[in-house]
Amino acid sequence: ADAEARHTMTADDRQRLHEAFGMLTSDGQLRGAMADKARQVDRLVDRAFALDVIRTAHTGTVIHITDAGCGKAYLSIALALALQQRGIVVHLRGIDANEHVVEQAMRAANHAGIEHASFECSTIAHATPIPTDVFIALHACDTASDDAIRLALICGAQAMLVAPCCHHAIQRQLREHTVPEAVRPLLRDGIQRERLGDLLTDAIRREFIRGHGYAVGLEEFISLEHTGKNVLICAEQRRDAQIPSLEELRAFTSLWGVSSTLLEPHP
Repeated sequence: ADAEARHTMTADDRQRLHEAFGMLTSDGQLRGAMADKARQVDRLVDRAFALDVIRTAHTGTVIHITDAGCGKAYLSIALALALQQRGIVVHLRGIDANEHVVEQAMRAANHAGIEHASFECSTIAHATPIPTDVFIALHACDTASDDAIRLALICGAQAMLVAPCCHHAIQRQLREHTVPEAVRPLLRDGIQRERLGDLLTDAIRREFIRGHGYAVGLEEFISLEHTGKNVLICAEQRRDAQIPSLEELRAFTSLWGVSSTLLEPHP
């Protein structure tokens, strides 16, 4: 089904991307170990092209992309490549705390022919805010995803694609005696506590982003058989968005006896 599906990236896009990242065997075939990564990239590029800021872009449009916790920047380089091939001027900025992967990402971007790309070694929390159109954060661990959301808001991102990783901060706070009595059975097994922590964490993130004037949804971007980290927070600025009060969100977290770094004072 994946082979037959129509994706945004062309065969030429994929070839250039796979070559840039060394994803091919000596005879030009995709390495088996890279199949899941290639599938994820295809799905995420498809989703990015459905965002209004990208969907309405035309030849010569300038789009600024920030990839926070970029790692090797598979997705953002793929997206930049697909946009650039369509005549869109892309300015790509990658941020990661690992100097080694920052260097790898820069080499891959150069190899793929991305004309305006820069990568910097920094934590997301300490990155300098720069205006951006599309903000990406894939699998930033635990509260680093919160740092990414906060940075996206400060950067004035028109759209966000955030795929969180682990959710330990909220999971650790869940206690039977601090939640409503009717839901206490949900905390009597470790696996239920973990899943409930996941749900609460992403619900808090969604409502926090909504509170800043975005239309937000949670989506499954790829099958669980490929990765357990398959929840994608998709957000787009909307002038007519129904904006909930942050006090409502604080009441929600209080109900569950948890707190979120998103609601803490930020310098």
